[in-house]
Amino acid sequence: MRRGDHLVSVRMGYTHHGIYIGAGEVIHYSGFGDSVSGPVCRASIERFSGGMPTTVLPHPLAVHDSEARIARAYTRLGENSYNLVTNNCEHFVDWCIYGTKTSKQVSTALSAVGTHAAGIVPGGRAIMGIVAAGSAIKSGYEAASESDKPVEAVVKVAAKSALATAAVVVSGPIGLVGVAAVFAAKKLFFRG
Repeated sequence: MRRGDHLVSVRMGYTHHGIYIGAGEVIHYSGFGDSVSGPVCRASIERFSGGMPTTVLPHPLAVHDSEARIARAYTRLGENSYNLVTNNCEHFVDWCIYGTKTSKQVSTALSAVGTHAAGIVPGGRAIMGIVAAGSAIKSGYEAASESDKPVEAVVKVAAKSALATAAVVVSGPIGLVGVAAVFAAKKLFFRG
């Protein structure tokens, strides 16, 4: 493992990304990694990986060399604008390496959803339900931070919104996977 490497940690249903800065530390968008709305931060490899396997993803056509990647990562320390679909940990690392913000995970999920609309991919509705739930959860936390109402009240509204969206999106037997994912997200992020 070298300074500036793109680290990928496998999680349940997704991968988590960060930039290795040396001395056993990583800069990453904590987002769903540490909490629902975590900032770009420095963390030990152990904390970054969450006890899961971590690998190095090579980038032979990288625009920025390893030291430039690290410098770019440092410029965003403390940024707290995580968005599952438009500004996640993979977007952050892609920006550090290439200067663009893309996420293969998001592109793949959205492509699968679009393909499912054509009736080709049976799991597309489940993916769409998961994406919709994540978006509703994130929106709920953003609303909670801007509201004078108790956080719990705003979060409950977001949970209901996520479940209602998922119920519409994930009809059919395969869609039950999406519903299960929404309930798991609700339990994880809303603690009950």
